[in-house]
Amino acid sequence: MHKRISPHGDYDHAGNALSILENIEVENILLNSNGYNSLEREIASLYSHKIVSSYISDFFDMKKYEFISTDENESSIILQIRIFQMSFLFMGDATISEEKMLLHENISSDVIKLGHHGSKTSSDKSFLEKVQPSYAIISAGKNNRYHHPSKETIQKLEELAIPYYETSIFHTMWFKICQKNQKFYTY
Repeated sequence: MHKRISPHGDYDHAGNALSILENIEVENILLNSNGYNSLEREIASLYSHKIVSSYISDFFDMKKYEFISTDENESSIILQIRIFQMSFLFMGDATISEEKMLLHENISSDVIKLGHHGSKTSSDKSFLEKVQPSYAIISAGKNNRYHHPSKETIQKLEELAIPYYETSIFHTMWFKICQKNQKFYTY
């Protein structure tokens, strides 16, 4: 059984959700608590019995941060997940203002999926210093119209000596995590 997490309802995050839900058995769906857009309303009407506000697992620990805003990006779900000894921080489309609200939290993580596709509106240097990731993942399409990731974000990562991997170059990245070790793969 799979879990489906949609940080927010913009097409670049949830556009294929209905296809996934029709073709893969999904146990739970986690949507943000902000008002739903048309796609999220359709998902909620078809799969209301699978929507949860939180999730508890024997396999991993999950902490959810959520901010309510009229801006879809600023109301993205932010998740910190720990599997054995590794922690992952998924920033959705969060901006610098949400990052600053998290500075008082224990957000240190081995891997961060940068907010808002590595745009200059996210990945503040003080935030990256607090997270102290060993890897940064940037999810952005090749030759996208917004030119993500931004040069400013790449510069911050390089200044902080944080290795980064872009989906526009590596396409697929995955971690194999066992109790005593882990491996990172790209293709």
